[in-house]
Amino acid sequence: MTSVPVSFSKQEYADLLKALEIAHGIAASVDESYKNYEMLHRRFDGLTEIVLEAGVKVGAESVHQCEHGSETSEEIINYVDKVIGDYDEEYFWGELKRRLSERDFTRTLSPSERRQLVSGHGDLPPRAKSIYDSYDSEFRRHGINHLRIDERD
Repeated sequence: MTSVPVSFSKQEYADLLKALEIAHGIAASVDESYKNYEMLHRRFDGLTEIVLEAGVKVGAESVHQCEHGSETSEEIINYVDKVIGDYDEEYFWGELKRRLSERDFTRTLSPSERRQLVSGHGDLPPRAKSIYDSYDSEFRRHGINHLRIDERD
């Protein structure tokens, strides 16, 4: 295997660890039924170990040796936890708004909107964006406080 010599400043190395930990966190959230789950984790674990060992060799502050091998510093882990938490929060609200808007829009399609969707031409009709925007406004002001489950089904 060909090696790739790379040199990083301390800050660049810390940023590389952050990026690797974020990617590893996203990979960890993949469902175990994903066909390449095991391979994905082996690759990330291997890459992480290479990067951590390199940091230990040069005395990087963002990594330290422990009884199980090398570990990323608590400062980096805390940073990554915050970034992933913020991402999860944004993703949750975005997905909720998208799904509710899609549901409401498709329930009330006009014949011209239906033709536009079926033809595959153009953007979603402005009404779909308007529905999304109304959910966006509602959730920004009230969170889920006004959300109710209809038990008639």
